[in-house]
Order: sequence, then C-alpha cells, then structure tokens
Amino acid sequence: MSSPREVLRARVVALGRAIEQVRVERGLSVAQLADAVGMAPAYVEAVEAADFSITYIVLWRIADGLGVPAHELVQLAHELPTDDEHAGAGE
Repeated sequence: MSSPREVLRARVVALGRAIEQVRVERGLSVAQLADAVGMAPAYVEAVEAADFSITYIVLWRIADGLGVPAHELVQLAHELPTDDEHAGAGE
C-alpha cells in the first residue's frame, strides 16, 4: 500500500506529464509556453518534471497558456498511467 506522501508524489508527476503532453500536442516549446504565461522556462520545465507541487493559481495560468481549462489537465493526469502501470506495460 502506498503512503500518503507516495500518492501525492504520483499525482504531482502525473500532472507534470499531463502539462507536457498538452504542450507538445499544441506544438509549443517550453519557452513559448513560459512566455505566454509569464514564467521562466526553467520554472515550466520544473513543473513538467514534477520537481515540486504547484499552486492552483500556477495550474490555472499554465492551463490558460495551453488554451484548456485547468480541470482538463487534472482529468488527464488522472487518466495517465502511473509509473507502476507504465513499467509493467512492457512485460
């Protein structure tokens, strides 16, 4: 069974993956998204890499920059496979 900390970490990772996936689908570079939302490219990279948890305000700004509602990023994060599921896919 996963600890609460592990569950939170998995959710942060999934959200970062969701943001990156939508950014790539939209044909935006990290620098383009960062410019659109008024953030440093390194910050956007750190969000996508799940280096830390983000606030809802940051999520909202990124979602606006991607042209999607914030709840769609959260929904996509829930739909993406976890590391455990992803690792087992090749077996």
